[in-house]
Amino acid sequence: MKKVVTILPFLLFISLAHAQVFFPEVISTAGNTYPGTNMTLSWTIGEFVITDINSAPVRITQGFNQPWYSTVGAGDLSMLSEHVKVYPNPIEDQVNIAFEQSSQEAYGIMLIDGKGKLVRKYETAPGQTSFTTSLAGLCPGLYCMIITTEHKGTVKVQKIIKK
Repeated sequence: MKKVVTILPFLLFISLAHAQVFFPEVISTAGNTYPGTNMTLSWTIGEFVITDINSAPVRITQGFNQPWYSTVGAGDLSMLSEHVKVYPNPIEDQVNIAFEQSSQEAYGIMLIDGKGKLVRKYETAPGQTSFTTSLAGLCPGLYCMIITTEHKGTVKVQKIIKK
């Protein structure tokens, strides 16, 4: 009787415990699904064959299928303003920024190095039409200048080469 009382909770625990859950998914760069009358063919780049034959109540799947997807990107940079000019490029010491359209908003200017580190940050006064700053002390290399406003978000993204 003691053995049954000892083994029963153990068996109950094992039957309720799930050590691992497996979802047949793969994250890929591209793919598509073609539904047919008796089957659906799904494919992704990077895998040789993925098929899914679905005839109620039977479903045969070969490979991994991704039931959902999400798109990750940088957004549409083509809509950024051409009314902000950054010059000269390449830069030796000073960089100039001209705002061709007067704005009542202040511009935020961030300079990011090749490792993604914020190295300089500036803010203009509302209505300011130009901005000049020295980049002396920065190592030669490639930098990214991001110009933003509070209401419009990113206005300009410019690659800068520091000599």
